[in-house]
Amino acid sequence: MLEDALDYNGDPGVAVLLTGAGYLEGAGFHSTLQRMHKRGWRVEILSWAHSCNQRMRRWAEENGAFVALDDFYDSITFMEPSRPGFEIAFARDPAELDLSRRPTA
Repeated sequence: MLEDALDYNGDPGVAVLLTGAGYLEGAGFHSTLQRMHKRGWRVEILSWAHSCNQRMRRWAEENGAFVALDDFYDSITFMEPSRPGFEIAFARDPAELDLSRRPTA
């Protein structure tokens, strides 16, 4: 991400990160997103609401967008029926992925 921001910063775009943790103050990919944001990049973080580091989520909500994957569960998960005699999950028809509800940076 950082190389893209530095090499092609003439026309910043949208940096999208699919994650759940990884927040370390001043280090790692979160610091890269902060640096890109300062250079004009829009930032979107996609994660399950319960597993995303809350500081990183708040930063995304304040500076870009946080997209909770929970809102798209039926469209992004695949479930097939369990084996006969081991009923854990029932078959589920796929749902259309409607991105119009998705927050954007």
